[in-house]
Amino acid sequence: MASLAISALKVPYALSLTGLQKLLNVLPFSGAKASRNARSYLYKTSEQAQTEFASNPSLFGAFQIGDLAQNALFGLAGNVLTLKILTPKYIGSVTSSMAKTSKEALQTVVPREARRLMTERLQNAFAVIGFVNQVDAPSRFSSDGTYPLAETIARGYDKGDYQSLWAIEGTGERYADAFLAAADPFTGILRTGAGADLPDKSLLMMHAGIGIAFAKEAMRSITPYSSSGQIRDALKRFIDRSLENSRPGYEGATLESLGLVARTWYGQIVRLVSEHLRDIDPVYGEYFWRGAGRSMFFTPLNMMPGFSPWDSAEKEPPDEVARMNARAGVSWAFNLVNLRQPEISANLIGRKGAEIFANDGFMNGLFSAFVMATDMIPGDPWVARFCAYQPGPEDPAAVNAWNTHIGGDLAARIDLYRSTLKEHNNVSD
Repeated sequence: MASLAISALKVPYALSLTGLQKLLNVLPFSGAKASRNARSYLYKTSEQAQTEFASNPSLFGAFQIGDLAQNALFGLAGNVLTLKILTPKYIGSVTSSMAKTSKEALQTVVPREARRLMTERLQNAFAVIGFVNQVDAPSRFSSDGTYPLAETIARGYDKGDYQSLWAIEGTGERYADAFLAAADPFTGILRTGAGADLPDKSLLMMHAGIGIAFAKEAMRSITPYSSSGQIRDALKRFIDRSLENSRPGYEGATLESLGLVARTWYGQIVRLVSEHLRDIDPVYGEYFWRGAGRSMFFTPLNMMPGFSPWDSAEKEPPDEVARMNARAGVSWAFNLVNLRQPEISANLIGRKGAEIFANDGFMNGLFSAFVMATDMIPGDPWVARFCAYQPGPEDPAAVNAWNTHIGGDLAARIDLYRSTLKEHNNVSD
């Protein structure tokens, strides 16, 4: 309880630092070296404070609401100064955005069934965040230099078919943390030593987990004010570690975690990182936006009525390829987290089918999520139940939307997707 209270106190502290940093951004002397150094310090201090409450969705949501208000205030000030606020285009954009947010909120909270599904969706997301952050796995090697990896994996699977997915991801992160803390050069951590004896079913989420650890280390070392060389060095370090420590065919699961980490904890630098990754190799940029899409789903602000991860996946990415990958990432998280209640996905498809099926991202994310789930839990009963689901006849529109977009042969299509990936020795896409 005391630690929660301390974390809660860090919310206004982080907001004040972020607000001061953004104020310095718009002042006339913002390009001066002293100003850049001050803004970099404020950014790092604020990010450090956020780590104290980022694993608590309620506190992190409070921070995001405050940050959104600050952004709106600074944006409004800039638009007033440039008289942009008086242009018809600006007024139309604001009006359209407010109308869309209001409509989304009403669709989510007014119908009784929609409220029930929203409650279940929030409970699922909060539970998963807890599963990952409360995993029972050490982040250091034992005094004799060993790590109880096999025992930790076994405990993760003992938690059940649903919770074990997230426990294994958390274990992967802690395992990589142990190597990073040892400060010795390392390579092949999932190919040699204890990592060589992992059960095949644990590999996908273990790779996602080590990617989270590598991404956090890289992102902590840079700010929005770092030089291009510093940013590239950090990204190349992340890429090299991901490739050197992943098993063949699983690299994508590791690389994707950079987008999840960057957008969740380092939002101000997402676009800059994306641009550098695109210059290094466009494929890395695609993985990045898939991971960012996962973050969009878990963002507490997007869990509130009127806000949507699907809107974030449409607005934030820089181009159509990135948008498709972001949508795939949202779909991966949305369908996997709500796997036990397919009616949540059916409700979404009935309300927003035309919007979310504008490209192939939704089905790509769903296939990837369920291939991963059935690889980790062979014969996963929740996936089987989802594939057999059919909305009730009392809602013909929902039945039509489900049959149009999902169909009755989902299990067969998932199997085909899995076999295609394995033929190309790429099981993590």
